[in-house]
This record gives sequence, structure tokens and C-alpha cells, in this order.
Amino acid sequence: MPDNHVVKSNKNILRAPKKVSLVDLAYEAILEAIIDRKFQPGSQLGIDWLASELQMSNTPIREALARIAALRLVIQNNNRGFTVSPLLSESEFHNLFEVRHLLEIHALSTCDLKNNRPVIDELEKLVARMPYVEEGPLYRDFREFIRIDHLFHHTLISMSENTFLRRSWDDLYFHLHVGRLYAGAGIIDFNFGVREHQEILNMLRTGDRGSLIAKASQHIKQAEQRLQPLI
Repeated sequence: MPDNHVVKSNKNILRAPKKVSLVDLAYEAILEAIIDRKFQPGSQLGIDWLASELQMSNTPIREALARIAALRLVIQNNNRGFTVSPLLSESEFHNLFEVRHLLEIHALSTCDLKNNRPVIDELEKLVARMPYVEEGPLYRDFREFIRIDHLFHHTLISMSENTFLRRSWDDLYFHLHVGRLYAGAGIIDFNFGVREHQEILNMLRTGDRGSLIAKASQHIKQAEQRLQPLI
């Protein structure tokens, strides 16, 4: 007999759990070990050993390493397989921030500040979540912080209509490379970041381009100064 108590609705009440592939699982596990420096810079990553550790075949391991190589966190060598990329040098660290500054400030200098309500709404959600993110010395502790920080700046730079500019910013993989510096130290600029993001959002609300650019520029330069001791 039919169940008279069954709820019928046009809306999707239940959501199927997100399917996670073996490649995704391997990718997250290896990425976490690299950022936490469990795999030291310059160390070789054996596919057979990783497959044994993660109890899966070589194929998802190889695909995961290829994805991480695209992020420039490992180096693929035809003769030696994969090795963990070295940490940023002092000059590379400065150059990374310099290019980030150029791209973000140019995006804010040329974007449309009049039709930006959807951007403000998205940034408000991100800023509201930041104070509730846990801190800690391991990637699993600060992963959410760098994810929200990445989304905040990605949303800002996406205001630019210059597709090549946005792609160039994405190709920096800024937050992952800086995340390797946090390992063991934890997030040292958490409170500064929360406050400065709020100030950038406030400037965006006013539509004052000069003040917005000045605040964003100050934020990037101060972040570089705060992280410099970790190099």
C-alpha cells in the first residue's frame, strides 16, 4: 500500500553527498603533506610508495601528482619522477607579491565600480565568515583561512573585464605557495587580514576608487612585511 505520510514536493529536500574520486583523495593527502612539510622541499615522491601508503593503485597517484605539478608545488622530471619544489627564496617571495600587487591594483583601477552590488554581497559573506575560522600550525587548521582569503581577492580581481589579467592572477597560485610558509608557525596575520578585508569592503561600498586602491595596496604590502620573517 502507498505510504500516505510521504512528503511530496517539487523542491529537492535531500542532497546526494558529493562524490569524491580517488584522484581527489590522493591530491588532498599529498598536497597537505607538502604544505605541512612532511615531504621536505627537494625530496623525491615515489609513486609506488605513495600508492602503498594511501592504499590505492598508481593511476590516481600519478594523476594527483600531475595536478600538483600544474600548481608548481612539485616538479616532474622524466628521469626521476616527481620531486617537491623548493620553498620560495627571498627574491621569489618579493617578486610574487610584486606581481600580485600589479595585477590586483590594475584590476581595481580599471573595473566598473557602479554595478558592483553582487560583488559587495559576496565579499560581505566572506568577511563575515573569517572571524570564525580556526587557527593552527597545520594545513588542516589554516586551510579554510587561505581558502576564504583566496576567494576574497579572487572576487575583487574578477571585477576586471580583462580575462588575461584574471588568468594571470589565478596562475600565481599565491595562497598555496604562501601557505607553505605558514607550516609550523600557523597564521600570523589572521587578525590583521580580517580587519583589512573589512576596510577594503568599506571602501568598495563608498565607490571611492582612490581610497579603495590605497587600502588594497596597503593591505598587500603589509601582508608581505608580516610574512617576511617566515622566509
